[in-house]
Amino acid sequence: MHRIFFTFIAAVCCAGEASSAEEVFRPAVFSGIRVGRDTVAAAKRRFGPPKDTFKDRSGTYWVYYENIGPVRGRVEIIADSKTEVIWNINLTPNPKLSLAEAIALFGKRYRRVRFDDDLCLNTADGAPLYESPTGMHEYIVYSSIGVIIVPEGGNRIEYLGRPVGAKRSQCVGKAPVWPGGPNWPGVDLPPKKPPARK
Repeated sequence: MHRIFFTFIAAVCCAGEASSAEEVFRPAVFSGIRVGRDTVAAAKRRFGPPKDTFKDRSGTYWVYYENIGPVRGRVEIIADSKTEVIWNINLTPNPKLSLAEAIALFGKRYRRVRFDDDLCLNTADGAPLYESPTGMHEYIVYSSIGVIIVPEGGNRIEYLGRPVGAKRSQCVGKAPVWPGGPNWPGVDLPPKKPPARK
């Protein structure tokens, strides 16, 4: 009787949270496109001509579509500009979805995970993320299908070719890097001491 009672309590407490055994990451598949394996050429064959494309100086190829996902909205395909292998596919729903509506697309087997920036690895394009219970960013993570929901991005849906962040920081004991120097956005430096009087 006690065993049945405690099993019931555990089931209620943990509903909607994936167990650790289910946290193996698998790259996402977006409408038949395998993120991390397929190329922009495969996406163009699948979806037709994009609305727009752009290649930046960092080696990133941006390809834009509208209304080709599970819900209406802007779809951003991010790929390597040389190989054209797709890294991520981001869907910004329009009209916006509530968090409950976004979760309903993928089911209840998710984890809420907080991430922080690994600032010793910071570049002009940003810093990689790592899991941290006190992290600034909280995502709804579906590791087994390679999908995350980003509440801070208006419940943007991201289809990933690799995990969103590392399990732990690589910057323990290392100083943060600010590519833009003291004027880099968000950098709070201690106030300068006034010069000593002669």
